[in-house]
Amino acid sequence: MSAASTQSILATVKAELKSNDHLALVFYRGHWCPFCAGYLKTIEKEFVPGFKALGGKVIAVTSESEPLAKKAKDTWGTSFVHISDPSNILAEKFGVHITPKEKTFHKDHPTEYPKGMAQPALVVLSDAGKRQLFNWHI
Repeated sequence: MSAASTQSILATVKAELKSNDHLALVFYRGHWCPFCAGYLKTIEKEFVPGFKALGGKVIAVTSESEPLAKKAKDTWGTSFVHISDPSNILAEKFGVHITPKEKTFHKDHPTEYPKGMAQPALVVLSDAGKRQLFNWHI
């Protein structure tokens, strides 16, 4: 990922932190993951309405490429933004477990997961990112 892309990902998160009281980053493996599909659909149905009422916004984050992140969003019908972070900038920043590429099912894919695969996690931030209210990951 280029430095501009890295800056773009960090700038997006910082902008959302400034314009919302709370921000939830929902990390998922990829469009192919049945656990992730169920997990994000549950977040959509059971978490998003109450979180929005508290002034929060949800962003989904995957290590997959942008076209596959869009495919996940479209296939699963989630209302929140999906960010492609193949360099795992956000996963590293928030301590989310990253499976090395060579240990994934996609180890032979030439372009997907160049820096490994972030595992499912939920990180909730508040106070413009100064406080982590919740950090769960597998």
